[in-house]
Amino acid sequence: MLGLRSILPDDAAEWMLWDTPLTANAQQLRELGVESVVFDQCGNGPASGDYLSVMCDNVARLEVIFGG
Repeated sequence: MLGLRSILPDDAAEWMLWDTPLTANAQQLRELGVESVVFDQCGNGPASGDYLSVMCDNVARLEVIFGG
């Protein structure tokens, strides 16, 4: 996280997209002012629903970031 900490003042990143975030990493980022959002690539069959329902869930999470 040291490398990220050194560029944040210039880049002002607010969000990190994850496939599967590690809780410790997400917490460290939150402490730096960077929130996490999961984007499920649906590489394996979903536990429920189908590919399209997973992508719709992804869009809903991305709307939080982009204000859609």
